[in-house]
Amino acid sequence: HLVIHVWIRNAQGQYLIQQRNKEDDLILYQWAVTSGAVLSGETPLEGALRETTEELGLTFKPEQLHLLQQGIIEDGQANYITNLYLITEDILLKDCKIDTVEVRDIAYKTMPEIKQMIVEKRFWDYESLK
Repeated sequence: HLVIHVWIRNAQGQYLIQQRNKEDDLILYQWAVTSGAVLSGETPLEGALRETTEELGLTFKPEQLHLLQQGIIEDGQANYITNLYLITEDILLKDCKIDTVEVRDIAYKTMPEIKQMIVEKRFWDYESLK
């Protein structure tokens, strides 16, 4: 299936990440970026816009999303096509309206902090970050 990942970076180079809140996740309460499956009839861009609205309560224009990478992931659990988008925008955490069914918490972290969280198995292991 088709999956999107949306990285939101502020002017300080920090990324808006979210702590997952779904009890059926492989690692409970793991941190990640906004992500999700693209729905039938939806383009990957439309899916990315929808997921950022659903999970964070944020609305973006299509031109604010920049496709950085598209690829096929084969990880033994599932095979899927993924589109990775970047949004560069200064967003205050208080302006986010998280979906508490899917998201437990949000924070800004630098890439070195995220990489350390991956080592500690607290952040989703995106292979391209290693």
